[in-house]
Amino acid sequence: MDTAISPRLLTEREAALYLTVSRAYLSAARVRNPGGPPFVKFGRTVRYLISDLDEWIAENRVNCNQPREDGQRAESERGAF
Repeated sequence: MDTAISPRLLTEREAALYLTVSRAYLSAARVRNPGGPPFVKFGRTVRYLISDLDEWIAENRVNCNQPREDGQRAESERGAF
């Protein structure tokens, strides 16, 4: 019987590796939250849900081919290149 448990909660180190950012970035993001990924706190222990990290990635995805929310065109659409 396989007793391995797939982790839903990641440590700060694991979350940093998952997101390819530094631990310092995650620490700073917790201070300025909102803006950083959601986290769970148990006393002084900080953990990150993989599903929250995936959602945070999707929310922060930038598609350069779509018009900006303010209706302006991106630099590349104005022939800046």
